[in-house]
Amino acid sequence: MCKACAQKFNERAGEHFRHGEYEQAVASYTSATGVDPTSAVYFSNLAAAYLNRKIPRCRQCSDRRAGAGSQVDQSTVPQSRGC
Repeated sequence: MCKACAQKFNERAGEHFRHGEYEQAVASYTSATGVDPTSAVYFSNLAAAYLNRKIPRCRQCSDRRAGAGSQVDQSTVPQSRGC
C-alpha cells in the first residue's frame, strides 16, 4: 500500500470536486480507496462526490414536485392522525 499515492489521488479528486467535476472526482476518490482501503476519509469524500453528482437531477425533481403539488387532489392525501 502506498499511502502517498492514495493521498495524491485524494488531492486530485479534491480539485475536481471544487470545480464541480464530480465524475472525475468519483474516479480519483475510487482510486484513492483502492490504494488505501483503510481510510475512512477517502470513503467519505467518495460518498460526497457521488451525492453531489446527483444533485442537479435532485433539483430538477424538486422543481417538478413543487409544480405538481398544486395539482394534487388533497382529498386523496392521507392525513396525519397524531400519536
